[in-house]
Parts: sequence; structure tokens; C-alpha cells
Amino acid sequence: MGDVIVLMWSHLDPGWLDTADGYYNNKVKYIIENAIFHLQKPNFTFMFTEIEYLDMYWQKAHETKKQAIRDALAKGSLEISTGGWIMTDEAVSHYYSMLVQLIEGKWDPVSVQIGLAIPSSNEGGCLTGTILLSLFSGHKWIEHNLGKVKVKSSWSVDPFGHGSVMPYLLKGSGIENMAIQRIHFAWKEFFATHQLGDFFWQQAWDFKGKQNVLCHNLPFDIYDISHTCGPHFETCKQFDLSNTRGDVTYMKAKLPEMAAKLVGEYQRMSSLFPHNVVIAFLGEDFKYDMDEQMSNQYQGYRVLVDYINSNKETYNTNIRFGTLSDYFNLVRKWDRSKFPTLQGDFHVYSDVFSWHRPAYWSGYYTTRPLVKSLDRFMAGELRSAEILYSYAVTRTSQTGQLKYQNRLEALYPDLVKSRRTLSRFQHHDIITGTSRQNALLDQENEVAAEPEVHLLKPYKWSYSDYWPVKIPVTVVPTHSKRVVVFNSLAQQRIEVIRLNIPANQSVRVTTLDGQPVPYQINPVWNRTSDRANVFLSDLHVEVAFVATLPPLSAVVYELHRIEVEEPQKRAAIFSNFLHGSQNKGFVLEGIPKDKDISIENDFLIVTFNGTSGEMNHIQRKQRSEKKLICQSHVLYYETRMGENGAYLFKVDAGPRTITGSSRAKIVIVNGDVETELAAFYGEYLVLSYKLYHHGGPIQYGIQVESILEMEAMSTFKLHNADVFMKFNTAVENGNPPVFYTDGNGFNMQKRVLIDKIGVEGNYYPVTTAIFIEDAMERMTILTSHSHGASSLQTGSIEIGLDRRADVDDGRGLGEGIVHEGPSRTYFWLLPESRDQEETDVKKVPFLSLLAIYLSQGLNYPPVLSVIDSQRIAPPSKGHVNCLSRSFPCDIHLLGMRHDSHPSNLSTSGTSTMLMLHRLGYDCALQMGLLPSCSISNGAYKKHDSLSLTWSI
Repeated sequence: MGDVIVLMWSHLDPGWLDTADGYYNNKVKYIIENAIFHLQKPNFTFMFTEIEYLDMYWQKAHETKKQAIRDALAKGSLEISTGGWIMTDEAVSHYYSMLVQLIEGKWDPVSVQIGLAIPSSNEGGCLTGTILLSLFSGHKWIEHNLGKVKVKSSWSVDPFGHGSVMPYLLKGSGIENMAIQRIHFAWKEFFATHQLGDFFWQQAWDFKGKQNVLCHNLPFDIYDISHTCGPHFETCKQFDLSNTRGDVTYMKAKLPEMAAKLVGEYQRMSSLFPHNVVIAFLGEDFKYDMDEQMSNQYQGYRVLVDYINSNKETYNTNIRFGTLSDYFNLVRKWDRSKFPTLQGDFHVYSDVFSWHRPAYWSGYYTTRPLVKSLDRFMAGELRSAEILYSYAVTRTSQTGQLKYQNRLEALYPDLVKSRRTLSRFQHHDIITGTSRQNALLDQENEVAAEPEVHLLKPYKWSYSDYWPVKIPVTVVPTHSKRVVVFNSLAQQRIEVIRLNIPANQSVRVTTLDGQPVPYQINPVWNRTSDRANVFLSDLHVEVAFVATLPPLSAVVYELHRIEVEEPQKRAAIFSNFLHGSQNKGFVLEGIPKDKDISIENDFLIVTFNGTSGEMNHIQRKQRSEKKLICQSHVLYYETRMGENGAYLFKVDAGPRTITGSSRAKIVIVNGDVETELAAFYGEYLVLSYKLYHHGGPIQYGIQVESILEMEAMSTFKLHNADVFMKFNTAVENGNPPVFYTDGNGFNMQKRVLIDKIGVEGNYYPVTTAIFIEDAMERMTILTSHSHGASSLQTGSIEIGLDRRADVDDGRGLGEGIVHEGPSRTYFWLLPESRDQEETDVKKVPFLSLLAIYLSQGLNYPPVLSVIDSQRIAPPSKGHVNCLSRSFPCDIHLLGMRHDSHPSNLSTSGTSTMLMLHRLGYDCALQMGLLPSCSISNGAYKKHDSLSLTWSI
């Protein structure tokens, strides 16, 4: 037979059916106490993964208990696996947030200097094959509290599918081994048939395999004891000995029979691998909260272990208690060439163990979009706060401003708390939207109270829908309002900034030195209480101005109160339902009924159906080409009750149109800065399409906004439905269609439609981007938060907007997807062309630099602060530049993180972690559309001038 490792563990969700605090107080603290007690016993081993819960215990634990944990780690009987704050989701989380939670628990980067490796291949000056990350390290929770503990292996068994980004991040943190569980049942069958369950996971761009991680796939359906000793459920469940009430006497009479059964299961499991090493996991959700459970399991297995080892001629098995890393150490002694190398990811996850037919876990990619948008908003705010804090600490230290140093020190605990709140949000039952409503509300309330979300001074936090709502900015005649706009990116940005002001005030916008800034005055739309009617607000208008922002800078703009409004600054309004008496001071004209209408800027003309408001065509002016078909529709699938829910997606009928069956109320708002077409559909849907007249790169795309209120869709009777937006184009992306979706905002993955597995089997997670392409054309959609998406017909892209399910889908949640409020989504729709026909079908897929630029604007928008000069001394300078020059276009400042003091994690330290991402990009697409920034071309070496220079 060979070697068998037996390992006790417990899966601890920080929020699912209960809140994190509820779980901790009722179960987790007892599990930790029980483990500490039993770790004193001979050969007992235990694995712990969720650092957040260990931190909660640590805060009140006696020093003797803390030392017992350290001692167990030192002797190897206790193993910390992964070392992240939580067990992160791997489908809808953004890689920045995944890094935050991993760093918060532990981070041991392989590379600790600023240095970017030369790419594997260069073509025409473009990076075509490599993405690398380089970091400075700091003191984190494990290092601070547990000492020099090296986390060697990762344990990630409950995320609903596994992505290719996680092994890369793990490798960067020093982890060489990982274990996964939830992959498609067909993959499990394939691995078992070909003995491929242990494999090296390789990145698509890492041709030499330097980032490979050895991955173990648990071969059976689920991770509980009944499914981890072998293929026979009924046999394995007999070996959950935790409820034997401490009586092992009966076992002694049955030892030969029990040992034969257990070893037989181990032998069958061993046959699925190219070696004779087996690991059997003894745990499940919140296992061992009662001491007798842990004691019975240990005592019972100790009897079995001793008996099997003492009868080697009969069983030919060496069995012992051990750790996950013990298993990998034994496996690595075998011939490395026997392990295959795999690329790609394990989406979509599908099981058959509940209903004995495929169930696809692709619903959660879209479930509860408010949760997903809140996560992305919070991540952007935290990143900006981290960069600003690092700058402020450095600057005050350089200038010796003790007063401000003390203020910053007092703020540091808030920064730590915000990191940990974002980290918990990445848990595979929170950002996924698959926790019960009470647990999610608890988490959302905690997020809404976080200090960093209040950086947006012209916004208030709405506790009703968890979305920032604009606060009107009042400008008095004697004092201007000064708006500080912070660009957290390391390249120049040109962005449109929006503020609401009282409708009875007139303003103009300038820089601090009085230079005029392009701006326009837009209407603010209100709705009647029943949401059925739309009208112009007589209380507020919107000021939209163009901000030119140097890399990593803060720029001051002024709003001046003026008596007479500047001519041509108020946008013109065209509508098919508003009348002249409703103009509220705007020029208002009608739109011809039932005729196509269009909006345009210097680069694009976009044409819409004048009745339905749906988009029909896009034309790029500079290419003098024919119109590109790009039709937009909002539709819905009727879904199957009981088989569609928070986790699962199961189409029953459809698709059926929403926008195509409606006569939309259409408004066009046209000004010097932007032109917008908004279409209102009853009380349930608003679609907006914007074209910009300033701003360089943002003029090449169409910004789309969707506001959907499913609860208001009474006309459609949507009790069990998935609503999505679909774009039909003339792009010939194959038959079956080939499309590309991003992995956690980090890389792009090729997908091919498989007809026989239905809509639900062909929906994939989209964190930031999806595109389709042919030899000459590409259509890219960039998203503001995570969605499920697909290309089900040649030339089409569809993206989930929101979902509703009245009942549970049978995967443990015990409730459907209940009302959450209006969901808001932002897209960039970007048509792109190649300068020459694409012939390399084996290339690694990347976004273009233009798409990356637009995507970063969605994920890291400028941060605004409004200064009341009557109360606060106004800034003396018009801008603050934190960089001496721009980073290259393909170097992304992923983040900065001021480290904690070695003796106290809630106290500011003296070092700062710098995170850089060298971006892969497709160099054949529209290279000349970005503002002046160079391309690194692999030329930067360690300690080059990429180092930050705080320049005031």
C-alpha cells in the first residue's frame, strides 16, 4: 500500500449561515481551545487556516495558550495552511483584494527588491508573454504573533471553483504546495482515470515553469470525513469516530474488520495517483466545537493507527498522524516527471452528488451585485487611503512635523481595521453573495462604517442601498469651493469629475491659478414616489468638469459662484416625453418619434432605435469605415425553481426581452464635455450611454450605466429570473464561439462554448473584462464589478445584471435570493481594430493598453475632497506631485502599504511595502491612443528609477 497521513482539521467560515462573531462565540473559540489541549498529546496533529479567527482568539487568550500554539507550530504538530486572513473566493474577487487578505495574514515574498524581470519575448516593442509582481515585505500577523513560521502549503477546499491567479499569488508568498476541492465532476473523473490528481499548476505566460505550484486535488465529491477516506461514502462515514462517546472498547473486538475496510478505502484512493502516498482528512464545517468530538476522533484513530502499523505483513501500510506539508514532502520524493503540468483554471464548478445530474455553480458570479460593487468601491478607497497615508507619513517624517505625525499615528488603527474588513469581504461566502441575509447585512453595516469609505467628502454613505450618494456642494458668493482631486495611478489621467450644486446657483470651474477648465451643467433626474415618472430636479444640477491629473498627484480645482451663467455651459436636452414647461432652465427640444437617433464625439457615432432606446450601430470616424453592428438588449432567463439560487444557475426558458418590448422614455443631454443618451423603462430600468468630448483615451469608448430594480418589475412577474445585458456584433469569433474572460482582474483566459452543457455551463466569472475578436476586430467590455458572462452565439456578449430566486437551490443556504435594492453597473464598451490580421492563434491573450487604461479608471477612480475655505485653510499650491515622472504605461502601481510596528500591529511602523504589476498587453491594438507615457519593454532592472520620489 504505502504511506497514509491522517490529519484533523475544521472548516471555519467567517460568515455564512451566521455572522463571524456569532460563529466565533458559539463554535470557533471552543474548537481552538480543544485543539490547544489535544496538541499536548502524542502524535496529535491539527491544521488551521483562517487567521481572522486566530486573531479573534489571540486578543483575549492567556499567554500560556499563545505559547502552546507557538510550541505546537515549532514541533510540527500544528500547521498553519495558506496563512491568509480568510479562505478567499477565487472567481469574483479582484487580485488586489486577494493580495490584501493574504498579506494581512502572512506574506513571505520570494523577491524583496523593486525589480522587474525581462519578458520572455518581445515583439514590436510590446510585452507579449510575461506578467511579474515585485514587492517589499513587512511584518504581518503570523510573523508578529507566531514568530518565524514558514507557511509551506495552502488549503483551499470550499471556494466554488478554482482560479489560476491564486497559485501565482501563493507562489509569490513562498508557498510551494496547494490542495483544492471543488472542481467540475468531469475533471475529477479525468484525473482519477489518468492518475493526474497531483499536478504542477503553470501560468500560461510562464513558459519555463518558474511559478509552478504542486497541486493536490481531493479526488472525491466534498471535503467531509464521509468523502475523504475513499470512494465509498457508506464505508467512510463509519470512520467518523467523533460521536463514539469515548467508548473505543467496541473497536478492539472489530479491529481486524475495521482496519481492513479502512485500508481498503485507502488503497482505492491510492490507485488514483501515480504514487503510493495517501492523505485522509478528518474534518468538516465547524467540526470539534465539543471536546469529546476531538477526543473520540483522536483516540479512535490512534487505536486504528497502532493496530495497522503493528500488522504490516497484513496491511503493508505505514499510517500516522501528520500535516498537509508532510504529505507533499513524501509526494515530492517520487519521480517529478510523473506529475503532469496543467494551465488554465477550474471554472465552472459543477457537482452531481446532490441530484445525480449536473448542477452548475455559475449563479454566484452575479448574485447580489450590490455586494460585489460595494467590495470594489471599498477596495479602491482603501488603496487610495494606503497610498495617501504612506505619502503623508513619509512627508511629515522628512519635514519633522510632529503634530501631523501624531495625528497620522492615531489614524493607523483605522487603516488596519479597514484592511481586515476588506479581507473578510473576500471570503467565499461573502463577496459571492452566498451568505444568509442577516450575515450579509452585518458585513455591509461594518463596511459602511469603515473610515476609508468617507474619503469621498462630496458623498454620503447611504445605509439603505449601500451606495455613495452625492451631497450637494453649496458655493457662497464670497468664498469659492475648492475640490482636491487625487489620482492614485502612476500615469497621467484625464477624467470627468461630477458634483451636485443647488439649482439656483451658477458657477464656473478653474484651476487654483485661475486657468479655465472645460465643464458643463447637467440636469439631475428625479422620479415620483412610485418611480413611474421622470422629471428634472428643481433643487439640484450637476457640474461635470474635465480634470487633467498628473501621475500620483493631487490637483486643486475651484468652483466660483457667479451671478450670470457662462454661455453654452448648460447642456441642451432632447427628449421624447418632456415638455417645454418642464425645462427647469435648460434648453429643451423634442426627438422625432420612431426614428433612429444618434450621439457622437470626434471619434465615434453611436446610433439607437428611437422607440426602444436600444443601441444599433457604432461608427469610428477616423477609420472611414462602415457602421459596426453593435445592438444592445436587456433580457431575462426564466430559471428553474429549486435548481437556481444563490449558488446555482439553471435556465428554464428564455431569453425574453425587456427593452425590446418597451417604448422607452429617452433623453439626450448634450454639452461641451459629454453627450449622454438615457433610456427609462418604466420604474424598473435605466440605461445610459455616454460619449466624452475631452479626455483623450476616454473618447474612444462608450460608457454604459445600468440601474436595475428587479422588485419593481411586476409587469414581467419575475419570481425566478436572471436579467442580463446582451450585445450583438458582427465580430466573427467562431462557431462554436470563442471568447476571453479575465481571471480576478489579473490575466485573460480563453473560453470555448460547449453547447451540450447549456447556458449555465457556459457562464464564466468576469471580474473586470470580457472580449470577443476575429482576425481584424475586437469588442471589449470592461466592468466596474464582478458578473457572470458568456458568448452564446457568434458575435455576442452577454453579462448578468441581477438575479432573483424565491427558494433555496439545495446547497445549504436555506433561503433564496431576497430583495436587495437597485443594482448599478458601469461598463466600458470598446470597439478596437488591428493594424494587421491576427495569425498567431497560440498567443497568450491580453487586453490592449487602451482597455487597461479604461479599466483602471473604473477600478481606481479619482478621490475627491471638498474644502470649505470658510472653515479650513485653503491649499497654498494648485497641485502636489508624488512622482518625479510617470511610470511606463505597462507598470501599474498596484498599491502601497505602510507597515505596522514589529511590536504592535495597530501601530505605525517605519517601512512601506510597494506593490508593482508589470502588465501584459496586446501590442497589435490601437497603440497610439494613450497620453504620453513610455513602455518599459523589459528594460527596468532592480533599483532603477522606478523608485518613488516624493516630490512636493
